[in-house]
Amino acid sequence: MDIALVAIPRLNIDAPPMGIASIKGSVVVAGYSAKCFDVNINLYHSVSFDTWLELDSYFQTDLRYTGTSLDGAGSREINFINIVQKRKKQLSCYEEYNSFLNKQIDQILSHSPEWIGLSVFSVNSVISTVNFLSILKEKAPNQKVVAGGMGLSSFGLGGNSNFGEFLIKEGLITTYISGEGEQAILNLFKTGQGSKFTPQIDNLDELAFPNYDDFDFSLYPGDENMSYITGSRGCVRACTFCDINSLWKKFRYRSGNSLAQEMVEGYQKYGTIDFYFTDSLINGNMKEFIKLLDNVIEYKENGLLPEDLMFGGQFIARPK
Repeated sequence: MDIALVAIPRLNIDAPPMGIASIKGSVVVAGYSAKCFDVNINLYHSVSFDTWLELDSYFQTDLRYTGTSLDGAGSREINFINIVQKRKKQLSCYEEYNSFLNKQIDQILSHSPEWIGLSVFSVNSVISTVNFLSILKEKAPNQKVVAGGMGLSSFGLGGNSNFGEFLIKEGLITTYISGEGEQAILNLFKTGQGSKFTPQIDNLDELAFPNYDDFDFSLYPGDENMSYITGSRGCVRACTFCDINSLWKKFRYRSGNSLAQEMVEGYQKYGTIDFYFTDSLINGNMKEFIKLLDNVIEYKENGLLPEDLMFGGQFIARPK
C-alpha cells in the first residue's frame, strides 16, 4: 500500500471525515493505492459514553502556550511530550485508551503502508496526535509519516513556528504538508518531500471526488448516510470576526455541474441523500449556486437523484 490515511480525534462523528476521503480520491485516480482509517469513530464505538466524554475533554485541553515565554520572545524549558503523557496517565480510562491506540496502530501497520498520512484537523487534534505518534514511533521507528491539516499551523510549541515543525523536531513525523493536500500528496510520492508552502489550487473542478469506499456509514449517527461536500474555498466577504481570509487568500469555487455530479455519485455509490456543505458560504457564487439547483431539479426528474434529497450549509443574505 502506498499510503494509509488516518483521521484521529477530535472530529465530528456525524459523517465520515472528508479530509482523508478527498486525499484518497486524488491518490486513487493518480494510480496509487490507499486505505482510510477513521480512528475517531472507532474510538467512539469502542468506549462507553462517559469515557468518550472524558476523552473529549482531554483532547480539548488548552496547551497552546506551553513552552512559550510570557513575552512571547522565547521558549521555556518545558517538555510538551512529557506534559501530554502525564495528563494522559491521569485519565481514569488510561489503560483502555492506550490499549485502543495500540490495536489501531497494529491494524494500520498490518497493511505495510509505505507512508502513513495523519489528518490533524484542528487544535483539538494536537494531543491525540502526540498520543498516536508516540506509540507508532515505538512500534515502527522507521515508518515514514506525513501529517497534514489545519491543526498543524494552529500554534507553535517550544519556540517552533508551528505544530508541524515541532513534530519533525521530536522525530514523530518525516514531513508535513501545509495547505491543500490533493496535489501535494502526489508530489510527496514522487519526491519524498512534503510541502510547507502549498499554493492554492485554482481549478477545483479538476480534483477527484472524495472516495468513501473504506467507510461503514452505519457507524456514523448522521441520518441518510450523510456526507460532507465542498463547493468553494475561501470567502467573498472579509468579516472582522472571521479568520477565513487569513487561511484562504483567494475565493475559488466549483461549478454547479460538478457539485451535482458528486451528489449523484454519492447517492448511487453510498446511498447518500443528505449532503452538508463545508463552504464558508454555499451561495458565495450565485451563478454556480443556481446552476447547482437547476441540475438537482433535472437529475430528480431523470431519476438520478431522489425526491427527498437534502442539502444545507452556511448561506449569505444578499441585498435585494
